[in-house]
Amino acid sequence: MKFNKQKLFSTLLTFLFLFILYRFSNVSELNTLFINANIKRIEVSPTNSEDYRQYLMKYSPSDLGIPENQLNCLEPALLESDSYNLQEKTIEIKEAISDVTLLFEVLKYSYAGYLYFGNEEKWETAKNNILNQINAYPEKLSVFTLQQILIKNLYFIKDNHFLINNTPVLNHEDYYYNQTFTIQQDSRGFYLYVNTQKWYIESIEGDPNVEQYIKPSLDESGSRCNYIGILSTHPYTAVTLKLNSGRDSKEIHVKLEKSTGKIYNEIQLSKAYSSKKINNIPIFSMRSFISTNNLTAYQESAKYAKGKDLIILDLRGNSGGQTTIPATWFESFTGQMPKTNHIDIRLANLINNYVTKKALKIIDYENLTPYFKNLYEIESDIATQTKNKWYITKEKKVVLPNTTKIFVLIDKNVASSAEWFVESLDTLKNVVFVGTNTSGCTLSKQSIRCTLPYSKLTATYGDTISINDIEEGRGFEPDIWIGGNDTLERILAFIEKS
Repeated sequence: MKFNKQKLFSTLLTFLFLFILYRFSNVSELNTLFINANIKRIEVSPTNSEDYRQYLMKYSPSDLGIPENQLNCLEPALLESDSYNLQEKTIEIKEAISDVTLLFEVLKYSYAGYLYFGNEEKWETAKNNILNQINAYPEKLSVFTLQQILIKNLYFIKDNHFLINNTPVLNHEDYYYNQTFTIQQDSRGFYLYVNTQKWYIESIEGDPNVEQYIKPSLDESGSRCNYIGILSTHPYTAVTLKLNSGRDSKEIHVKLEKSTGKIYNEIQLSKAYSSKKINNIPIFSMRSFISTNNLTAYQESAKYAKGKDLIILDLRGNSGGQTTIPATWFESFTGQMPKTNHIDIRLANLINNYVTKKALKIIDYENLTPYFKNLYEIESDIATQTKNKWYITKEKKVVLPNTTKIFVLIDKNVASSAEWFVESLDTLKNVVFVGTNTSGCTLSKQSIRCTLPYSKLTATYGDTISINDIEEGRGFEPDIWIGGNDTLERILAFIEKS
């Protein structure tokens, strides 16, 4: 009997040791993840040092650029635009030519990225191509056709905020991935198992640089792993892998799925902000930054989050809106505003100042934070200037201390001011981004909308471009890649293991 008690005691000690070892191992996994993220945060890339002066169009000090009576075609992009149905709408050829001529005049004298995407000859060539294609029609053409002609010929504008009738001219790089094969690595290279046999990957799609296709991820149980993933503007249904076992070689075709991304309906977007707890972990869902109705809630959530051991910020599907909202959250959480790598080039000329004055009239000044009230005053001062002027602002990234571990969930539908928030969070220690690459919509501000008189097509663009670390159309890339919509579930499972 005594022997049995000792045996039982020994067994219990063994189980206790294994349990402690298991717990320690997973805590180490969690800590390692954040340690690696911190190293990445500290590796601050230098601010872009290219000669920005080449992008500054020279204007006469008081030249408006367009007839004064055409200013009424311009308005702040902050204002909601009417949904415009192109079905069966046609216009005369001379009307289409008039609209195109006005559009190119407006862009030359108002779009901050005009010379960033090419010289005047490039723009003139695009304009002539468009006019020639319009003239190929006998008397009339559909407005939809005109829209397609414009988009096709303005392909060189790599700016996701540049829209023709709310349609970008730049294609987004989507994430295509496979979760069937878990990819592992040893001193020899990357390998996988096919029918229990070990095969090394020699190339993917003929490219021997295999590492760029291997993405760190989490499986459904929350365990860390690696999957095959690729970013592309063109659809991928499969990739070809050339394998070698040491004795044999072969090729296999691996099917790929396309990442979906969160899309919210109107009812869900009406609750743009919400919070909850799962397993005692605070989760803050930020679906949109369009309305400032939840500004106080954002402030309070940031104060609540500060000092917590671990939180989750879910930004999936957030296409942006007003920068005031994420900036308020960040300032409330850290006590200061973020500093990121960028060079801002702003065109504050007579046309753009006219639009800025309109925008200032619709801003609720009294509800702004002191920081944004100061910005309002600066904008008001700029808008009253009576001469064409460029403003250049440079900033270098500063990494801030932070003791709260933060998982930030992102996907391809995160854009604009939501990406500004992502870039800002990237300046904090102890932040890990999970999901897929974001939209890549940060180069310009979406500040001006021009409605063409005859076709009623709209062109939306910015009076400022920001040369920064996020590639337009590709976006900000996560630390952990998860292509499906179960990102939150996998992260929770990972945390549960710790």
